[in-house]
Amino acid sequence: TTVHYVDHDTYAAHVLNLPLGINSIVFDSNGTVVIGGDNCLSIVRRSGERFAFAFPSAEMGNEIWQMVVDQDDYIWIGSTEAPGNSLMRYHVGGTLEVMGQDNQPFSSGNVQGMTFDNEGNLWFGSDHYDSINAEKSEWRAKLLKYDGNNYTSYDVGTSWEVPMSMKSDGQGRIWFLPQAPGDLDKMIGGYSKGPLCCFDHGVITRYEWNQEAGFCYCV
Repeated sequence: TTVHYVDHDTYAAHVLNLPLGINSIVFDSNGTVVIGGDNCLSIVRRSGERFAFAFPSAEMGNEIWQMVVDQDDYIWIGSTEAPGNSLMRYHVGGTLEVMGQDNQPFSSGNVQGMTFDNEGNLWFGSDHYDSINAEKSEWRAKLLKYDGNNYTSYDVGTSWEVPMSMKSDGQGRIWFLPQAPGDLDKMIGGYSKGPLCCFDHGVITRYEWNQEAGFCYCV
């Protein structure tokens, strides 16, 4: 087991014997394990070789939310509370790349749920300041698609309803769960109460679960 710890004064990653700061784990096609935590990654090769490194600053990948691996073995890293860059990618043995959050319409320090569709497009949940009508601008939850060159943004709700978990069904649809408002008094956050949402080529259908009848219904 590789466990990592970050000294936030020097941004140096260290190997410890305590399970501290592990948020996401993925494997590449070579069986290499990549573990994401707070401001750092740990890598364990099949040979047993281990190494860890910290991100360049506290404004990059402050808290990894999720990692996904594409068909070329790039590991895409989504982070929250990361004003420097919340979307990065890393290839084992290579360098960490920041994916340009200043490329509009992607302009947020918050990336949560991520998935790839059959065409290799990256989909992810985020938020940004947006004008949804002629009279008002506000922070809105977004579902974004990155095709390798450009970002496309779709409005999915109020600022706290960022898609926090998502999957592609192989039919061109993206299914996701929106985040629920946190309760600061009870120190509760980072969870979803539904509804289950289906994004189908620009149209969102929302489904609630009927506990008595035992089926989903459209809302």
